[in-house]
Amino acid sequence: MKYKKLISSLFIFSFVFLVYISNLRTINSDDTKPTKYLPVSILDYGVFYLDNFIPVINEGYYVAKSNNHYYSKYPVGTSIMALPFYGFVKFVGIKFTAETINLLEKFSATVFVSLSAIFIFLAISELFDKLIITHKKFFFYFHLVLFHLF
Repeated sequence: MKYKKLISSLFIFSFVFLVYISNLRTINSDDTKPTKYLPVSILDYGVFYLDNFIPVINEGYYVAKSNNHYYSKYPVGTSIMALPFYGFVKFVGIKFTAETINLLEKFSATVFVSLSAIFIFLAISELFDKLIITHKKFFFYFHLVLFHLF
């Protein structure tokens, strides 16, 4: 049974990954600007502020200025989760350009969506398995009570 779930999970991951990555385009939204530049700021400068990228991302509603530094107004969890992907690119010596950062944004988001699909699949299958077991117990006890006690 676990082998079946593993194969199904790999299939779901691959399918969702291929669907999401197929066009290699990101949807330009101001909301994502701090999230895609924060890993670069952390890796290149060791800081959580976006001062070095203000010329690129502008001073919009998605950044806040505090103590003469610009910070993302959004939670940094997604940026931290994307660090391994950005770190690998930096480790192999690829420079962070606008195109590279856009591709990294697309790739990391695709991996997160694919993993989320697996999580949902496993949660639903676990719930469904418990429902089947519950129904089997119900019918077993119903059968026991109905036919064996009378």
